[in-house]
Amino acid sequence: MIQTIDFHVPELETMKVYPKPLYYLGNPDMLKRPKISIVGTRHPITYTKMYTQEIAHKLSNVGVCIVSGGAQGVDGLAHQSAGVSNTIMVAGTGLDIRYPSLHVKLIEGIEKEGLVLSQFEAGQPSLKWNFPLF
Repeated sequence: MIQTIDFHVPELETMKVYPKPLYYLGNPDMLKRPKISIVGTRHPITYTKMYTQEIAHKLSNVGVCIVSGGAQGVDGLAHQSAGVSNTIMVAGTGLDIRYPSLHVKLIEGIEKEGLVLSQFEAGQPSLKWNFPLF
């Protein structure tokens, strides 16, 4: 069930406008853990794939939560390598839409064991201007 975050998230203070409301599926307590964002190209070269996986996995093993956007490429590799129970996905759509469709199973896993966030209401499709807002 889609819910809203009912506490302040200090890391979001750097945004031009703090997102209110902030919707989520999953475990909101993950926002209180140490975290780092890993984002990158949708078409990584082999070197990038290898080190994205290694870095995300090692950080996850020492208790750092990985934050990314769920996109094809580096984002998806970061989520997969950290494990769905140690990752936060920031969606550029409403939470009733699992985008990209390539990662539906990954997103479903994150919803159950990790955390998916969005500042967009249900029904909001993927639009190019949605992604830079966070």
